[in-house]
Amino acid sequence: MQNLHLPAFWQIVPYLVDEARRMAETCAMSYRKFCVGCALFAFNSQPYYINDFYKIFMGSNMKPLADGPNMCAEAVAAQAARHAGYELIVGVVIAGQPQEDHKSGLLHPTLLPCGNCRTFLSAMPEVRLDTEFLTLHLDGDIHQIHTFAEILAKNKPCVK
Repeated sequence: MQNLHLPAFWQIVPYLVDEARRMAETCAMSYRKFCVGCALFAFNSQPYYINDFYKIFMGSNMKPLADGPNMCAEAVAAQAARHAGYELIVGVVIAGQPQEDHKSGLLHPTLLPCGNCRTFLSAMPEVRLDTEFLTLHLDGDIHQIHTFAEILAKNKPCVK
């Protein structure tokens, strides 16, 4: 089913890239200046309006205090899609500075979802193993394309 929607996702990717970068640069809130933006493309098979089969949802990370709670950009955008009744997240664009993964110790060329996000997203029925992820370096043209299955294979989700 996912392959049916991928052409629509890749057609709108330039806009999603701009929106993910905009979210990181203008909406993220981080005490340590670590800013992440996300724009995802979702599908609803039974929209209220005919023009709402596909919709874009955005999110940014927020961690205003060192010892306070945090919200990841991917989780914010995915929750918004779910709450709006969208049953499939076709593709996700994430913009941010790469950092070392705390679980694996690996440094990737682009920012992949953290362990908590991988766990959260893997529990969501809207995110499938073939959901496309485009990860971008916030400051340049460096990017990578992964399926969610590939992201999970690189770093196993954390289990509590």
